[in-house]
Amino acid sequence: MAGRTHVKRYICVIFLVLLCLSYVIAWDNEDLEVFDAVEEVNENFYELLGVDQTATAGDIRRAYRRLSLTLHPDRNKEDDAEIKFRQLVSVYEILKDEEKRKKYDEVLVNGLPDWRMPVYYYRKVRKMGLAEMTVLLLVIFTIGQFLVSWAVYLEKKFEVEEVLTSRFKKEKRGKKARLKAESELDAVDQMIQEELESIPRPKLQDLFILRFPVVCVKTVIASPQLVCLIKEKWEERQAMERAKEKEREEEEEMKAAEPTRKPKKRQKIELPEYTAPETDTVPVVYGVNSTGEDKTEEKKNSNLKTGEWTADDLSILAKAVSKFPSGTQERWEKIAEFVGRSTPDVISKAKQLNTQSLAGSALVDDSSVIGSRKHAVISDTTISRRQEADDGVSAETNKVRRRNKQTKSSERTLLISEVEPSQKTKNETEKENLKSDQNVPTQAGDGSQKESVQFWSQTQQKVLEWALAQYPRGTAERWEKIAEHVPDKDKDDCVARVKYISDMIKKKKQAAS
Repeated sequence: MAGRTHVKRYICVIFLVLLCLSYVIAWDNEDLEVFDAVEEVNENFYELLGVDQTATAGDIRRAYRRLSLTLHPDRNKEDDAEIKFRQLVSVYEILKDEEKRKKYDEVLVNGLPDWRMPVYYYRKVRKMGLAEMTVLLLVIFTIGQFLVSWAVYLEKKFEVEEVLTSRFKKEKRGKKARLKAESELDAVDQMIQEELESIPRPKLQDLFILRFPVVCVKTVIASPQLVCLIKEKWEERQAMERAKEKEREEEEEMKAAEPTRKPKKRQKIELPEYTAPETDTVPVVYGVNSTGEDKTEEKKNSNLKTGEWTADDLSILAKAVSKFPSGTQERWEKIAEFVGRSTPDVISKAKQLNTQSLAGSALVDDSSVIGSRKHAVISDTTISRRQEADDGVSAETNKVRRRNKQTKSSERTLLISEVEPSQKTKNETEKENLKSDQNVPTQAGDGSQKESVQFWSQTQQKVLEWALAQYPRGTAERWEKIAEHVPDKDKDDCVARVKYISDMIKKKKQAAS
């Protein structure tokens, strides 16, 4: 143990000493220049200059000047004058430098590096030409390729042997398997041998240096066929381009032969101008200045109607109740201005009439405005406003009923009976249609969708539109809830009615466009 510890200490000390070394012996460029000059001149430099080895720098400079006058190419007419003068210059450059002169003196003593030193091969490679370098690289590459191919072959062979032998060992573990394996040992060896023989062995003809000339020769032999093939491909391409050009010209001729269609001018649709019906009622004006309030009040009082309520007055009252729903500031004052009567008169009349009479007068007015349009579609906003108006009127009337329950008076009976005959007949026909809808047999409703769509009264249509607004899309069991509100109609009738109305709207839009 003690000896091992001493050895480890010595190794550590040597390693640290080697790390501290900063001086490295190597050949530099100056050494290579001296070696090249010695090989090129192949003569002693001192003898060439005619001086002694112990001569000073001044003696060497004077000898160089003397020889340069005689060896200069301008004065020396020999064929090798330039070569001799260049050698003289290189000798002088080495001897005038103290460092290079010392290295040359070492060469005189030890000689040039031989083949046992790496610098020998480095200097040889530096002096090689392009052809020599190419041949050397090809030789190195060929040897490397051959060695690598053999290494790959041996590696594959080793892997196959390992795989097959390991598989055979696994099968040989059991007793029965052992007996079977011993009997089949020859077969396994034969199989391993076949697998090894199937691996291709590396051959000399597969080397690049031999394969490349063969490929070049085959390329030269097959060059005429390649030229013909390229020519055929070029001709096919030209033919395809000519065919495309011909088709393009034919299409242009066909387009030119076709008559040019002028774009249709869009017909301007003139929308009909709506003119409001003339009425005797005075328009309501808000925000009047406080000056002259007494005069305006006197004018209003003078324009107010008095006396009994006619059917037109009742219709205007129903419109006003719908226009100004409950919750509106100064509601009854605005309704009174709209009707053209005093506020107490309007309130008392509203107390006398019930919700049905007001709704009936509103329906009469709507039917007079709509005219002959039987299938007019009422928007959701209109239904919501009417519903709010009806709710407001019913709330007001309920309050009045709670305060003082009035019995049917003769005046109320006379006012209802004084409704215009045309309006009365319209309400009666509407009720008759509703009754006829209720009495329609189920077989007809189940028979066709058109009959169930057509037999819809105005009241049912109004309730359907209100229910559509109350239950928008996305509501759970939407159509069942809508059908509960519509009298004498089920879910299928409501769905068919909505589809029918949407189809009618689409057809009108298409006809307008």
